[in-house]
Parts: sequence; structure tokens; C-alpha cells
Amino acid sequence: TAQLAFKGEGEFKAGNHCQFCKAKATCRKRAEYNMELAKYDFEMPSTLDDTEISVILEKADELVAWVTDIKECSCTGKTV
Repeated sequence: TAQLAFKGEGEFKAGNHCQFCKAKATCRKRAEYNMELAKYDFEMPSTLDDTEISVILEKADELVAWVTDIKECSCTGKTV
């Protein structure tokens, strides 16, 4: 099976056995397998934590002021 995989034939299947394969560094199936696993390490939580909310609230007034400036800007040719 490993010989077939190395030749680009047969069915590629990633797993612990990859450590013995000569193509382990360049195998697309192994890369896909590991990227699938890696996404769990970087998955964002579904809700904001208190620190994130605090940062947003600190910037909220600045954001509102900026949007207001854009709305009132005569450079756009119209005011909202």
C-alpha cells in the first residue's frame, strides 16, 4: 500500500502510519488531514468574551464619530 501511494497510485489515507512513508512531507492527503485537525486549534468561540466586549466598547464612540463624519462629509456630494 505504501509503495502504491509513493508512486501516486492506490488510495492515499493519512494516519499514524504516515511516519514510515517517504512522501510524508509532500503528501497532499496528509496535509489535508492535518489542516482539518488544525482548524480545531484555531476555532473561534461562538461568543465574545469580556475582554473583547470591553475593547469594542472602548472603540464604539470613536467608530460612531467616524461614521458621523462620513455621513456629514461634503466630499461625497451629499449628506445623509
